[in-house]
Amino acid sequence: ATGAWWLLLVRQAWGEAPPGPIEEEAPLLAAAFESPVVTLTLALCAFYESYLIWGCIQTLAAARMGSAFDIVELEKLLDDKRYSEAASFCEARSRYYTRLVGAALNAAHGGKAAMQLAVDTMIETEERRGMDRVHALGTLAGVGLLVGLFGLSVNAFHALAVLDQDRALHLTLARASFLAPGFACIVAIPSFLMEATYRRRLPQIHARVRHEAGRLIARIEG
Repeated sequence: ATGAWWLLLVRQAWGEAPPGPIEEEAPLLAAAFESPVVTLTLALCAFYESYLIWGCIQTLAAARMGSAFDIVELEKLLDDKRYSEAASFCEARSRYYTRLVGAALNAAHGGKAAMQLAVDTMIETEERRGMDRVHALGTLAGVGLLVGLFGLSVNAFHALAVLDQDRALHLTLARASFLAPGFACIVAIPSFLMEATYRRRLPQIHARVRHEAGRLIARIEG
């Protein structure tokens, strides 16, 4: 989407250029890369944002608790006291609730107290991981906006510096100054939206998973 937006701006810039000496004006996209550090930083922010949002989507999908068939199969394994198979099942289908059940199964030899401690530790780890992702998204959005503003300032000062030498280049750089904050907004807006959604849904997911996992763990004989 960002590449298509850039190409559209470049095409409009060339389409609006009058014939004559102004045709030698530097392309808008080339002018945007006058600040390669800013461009590279925003690209890295976009890459890391994709990784974080994919992790958020996986966590939000865990609210579905998996298919009913998987839950029924795990209940059957626990009712039949086939704990080793149940542990393998939890490892093969790694979800939030299966990790809680797997932690309880691994500590079952120590009794109910050991199982509860293992489950509480896993819950704390999962909740901390979720909050770390929320904070990372917010930080990424803020950093992206700051980098975009920095790119705007750098290109604006560069445009002013060449004003007396080449007016055509000055106008190109002035227009290119808005590419960095525009790209920053493309990075920051999805991060802000996912952060708000994830922060609101996360307590509901934790409560639902704890309830479902507790019902399954109750079937384990410590």
